[in-house]
Amino acid sequence: MSTTTAQILIGSSDTYRYCIRPTHVLTLHEKSRPLLVLRPYPVTMPERLPDGVAPPGEVHWVPTLKHMFEDALLMVAVHALKIPEVVKPAATFLRMHEVPFLDLSEQENSRRLKLLRARCRAHFPDRSKLAISLFYRSSFFSHVKVLKTYPMQVELCTPVFDRFWHKSDGAMVETGTLEIPTFSERDPEADYDESGLLAKVRRQREKQARSETQR
Repeated sequence: MSTTTAQILIGSSDTYRYCIRPTHVLTLHEKSRPLLVLRPYPVTMPERLPDGVAPPGEVHWVPTLKHMFEDALLMVAVHALKIPEVVKPAATFLRMHEVPFLDLSEQENSRRLKLLRARCRAHFPDRSKLAISLFYRSSFFSHVKVLKTYPMQVELCTPVFDRFWHKSDGAMVETGTLEIPTFSERDPEADYDESGLLAKVRRQREKQARSETQR
């Protein structure tokens, strides 16, 4: 039986609370090979379905091993955000935009898939937001650095405290800490101001706005 090793909430940021308004959720399941499952949010499961039939709106992809995280982002672009610049070329590749199950594991070196990932990076909307939770030993840990090349808003969550049953010792074991800094009473932008990052972002936006006005 496979285990869920990561979850991505897809949506937009809450202007006042800096959280997320989710429209979809993507989960990574791992065992002999990885599986990506994308569902509308909130998730509603029908009582019974025939074997091999996905619930309405649910999409399953088997990603490539080398680019599984970017395959997940491509899945989001095609099926959740439906980015036109990505959906149109995807429509001619393995019927990517319409089939509920797709196996990309044999497309590791596909030039067309590489170009689709590039279009995804170029056109992913910066107003969208992903809240990414990585669980213990998720394969996504070794892939998330690629987020630096994408423009969307991101919140990355990783384990800080873990309590589990240690089979060989026959005892409950705890690692990490629950002494976690809280930002609930602070404006996150104030934290950026402390390092000057917010001012830099504002200058970049003002420069971009002036450039667009002069066109």
